[in-house]
Amino acid sequence: MGPGGIHCQQPGTNDPKLLDAVKANRAAVAAAEGVKESDVPADAVTASGSGLDPQISVAYARLQVPRVAKAHGLSPETVQAMVDRRTVTGLEAFLGQPSVNVTELNLDVAAVAAK
Repeated sequence: MGPGGIHCQQPGTNDPKLLDAVKANRAAVAAAEGVKESDVPADAVTASGSGLDPQISVAYARLQVPRVAKAHGLSPETVQAMVDRRTVTGLEAFLGQPSVNVTELNLDVAAVAAK
């Protein structure tokens, strides 16, 4: 029970159901992106408590470049340049780790693909 008698539903990091879900998610992402499961970064298969993360790791963004480029009729180099432009570091980065603002990146892709 949480504060005020509220029951928390967030599974612990060693919860077997969570571990099974992470394994299944890793396999699904690897299949969708055409990569080995070992190449799938952690943030591709997990979420924050809210599940509404505006930023992803640079590794996860790079993993998606070929698929996004193909889906929008763009070159991988064009999409990678957008990823690079939307990568933040230093004080702007989440917990000091370089990350990519997905909202801004998606808007960039849509704008260029619409031309």
